[in-house]
Amino acid sequence: MEKLSVILPVSNEAHALKFLVPILNGTIDVPVEIVIVVDVPESESGRVARKLALDFENVRVLQSPADGGVPAAIMSGARNAT
Repeated sequence: MEKLSVILPVSNEAHALKFLVPILNGTIDVPVEIVIVVDVPESESGRVARKLALDFENVRVLQSPADGGVPAAIMSGARNAT
């Protein structure tokens, strides 16, 4: 079965992630995977992303490539989407 992959490149977005992931899971009516690509794993965004991955089986967390910015984070998420 096909599924939708939502790629979220994040940097300093811990507060938004806490709300966005549950909203996405509650409103998308097709199978979905959420790939969160964090720039600094030790950041608050990284901690929140890892917690969400524990709470939601369809959430995965990746580390963004160094010095790549948002485009590299999106490409990394796309390459790793299932």
